[in-house]
Amino acid sequence: MTNIEQIALSRLELNNERISCTGSQLASILHEIEDQLHELTWYVVDVLARNHYCLELYEEKEGSQIPLKVGTTQDLIDFVLPVPQFESGIFLAVPTSMGPNIHWTPNLFNTENEEFIEPSILIVRAFDTSYFEILSKKKDVIDRLTVRFSYRN
Repeated sequence: MTNIEQIALSRLELNNERISCTGSQLASILHEIEDQLHELTWYVVDVLARNHYCLELYEEKEGSQIPLKVGTTQDLIDFVLPVPQFESGIFLAVPTSMGPNIHWTPNLFNTENEEFIEPSILIVRAFDTSYFEILSKKKDVIDRLTVRFSYRN
């Protein structure tokens, strides 16, 4: 079994803005680790964002939510940057080699679910406008975020 490393980052660690879970904060996380995220395709599910309107983003298949493909890391950065605040959301990085026909396990797509969602190698969760949780099968990704954002338990 592969170890899953994790880190939680709030506004205090990210940039000490007035609020947490902003699109620019998520973009700064992604920019920091972008060079470590080769050959990945990003998917999103259970996304609820605050904007001039309320954005809910997911697809449904047979009554269950399934992740929606966004694309490359840069595509995801471009997508999240204008978002003033995420209330919830799951952002999944999957090896591009998996192709378009990924078999997702049903009913895992709730931000509060603590299971690691296969076949992802990296997951970012936005929790209740409070913080981002990053889970990774790649320890070096979490190590870099820890150093960059001066994370302390």
